Amino acid sequence: MNNKDFLIKYIEDDDEVILRAYVGKEKIVKIPESVTTIDKFAFANDVQSNDIIEKIILPSTVLKIEKEAFAYCTKLKEIIFNDEVESINFKCFVGCDSLEEVKIPPRIETIITFPRKNNFTKIYVNDNLKFVTEDALDIYNEEKVFGK
Repeated sequence: MNNKDFLIKYIEDDDEVILRAYVGKEKIVKIPESVTTIDKFAFANDVQSNDIIEKIILPSTVLKIEKEAFAYCTKLKEIIFNDEVESINFKCFVGCDSLEEVKIPPRIETIITFPRKNNFTKIYVNDNLKFVTEDALDIYNEEKVFGK
């Protein structure tokens, strides 16, 4: 995997490096170290799903994940967040039918909604979580795991 697999936008005024799209064909994707934000639909969308990616690894530089960033990665089984992620936006995992569990990074304090299929059964939440809407984690037969 090399940097030509990623479409990246640099915003100098804000020191922001946005991953706009992944165009590679690897099953395991390691986001480049300089990226600070993952843009909406960076890996797939509802018109063109991604049926290749199985694992995504975020470096410590990623702080923000926009809405639907990983949406429709139908084979995604694992995502490794760094501990520095500050925000994960709405519908981040919609259409990720192979994802069974996720560990919420420790800096995330609010979960508004977390849509997923019935196979998505484990959500490891952190001790800093301050607010979760009533139905955000609601699913039949869900195992809620608190702490690390």
